[in-house]
Amino acid sequence: HVSPNAGSTLCKDLRWYLSKCFTPGSTDSQLQQVIRENLYLRAVPCTTRQPRHEEISGVDYNFVSIEEFFSLEESGALLESGKFKGNYYGTPRPVHIGPESPPITYQEHRNLLRNFRTRSKSLSNLEKPVEEGENSEEDSGLSG
Repeated sequence: HVSPNAGSTLCKDLRWYLSKCFTPGSTDSQLQQVIRENLYLRAVPCTTRQPRHEEISGVDYNFVSIEEFFSLEESGALLESGKFKGNYYGTPRPVHIGPESPPITYQEHRNLLRNFRTRSKSLSNLEKPVEEGENSEEDSGLSG
């Protein structure tokens, strides 16, 4: 039996884990990357920046207004978010996959990634939060 709040707890834990800064190449850093790759197969990141010429809305990113972005963030719809060069970026929770949905095998995952268009920036590369008491710049870091 699964608790009705299990998904909420998982999202909070996942948001916390994705917001952590780990040493590049460490097991935790590699696990974060695998989690992000899986999320990107099931969810299209959103951004407040203007689309580039070759980008397709809904495929590369969901391009949203700043107001829409903050609404998504406040509603808890984003697993991670951050600001880079004056634009906000976020990874939404993936569309719910029901218990009847078969899991993706390792080989299927690799095949999907081979055809996957990589994002220009991972949220792990965005500015990190400034501790209270330090001088804060305009760009804030990851939140979650």
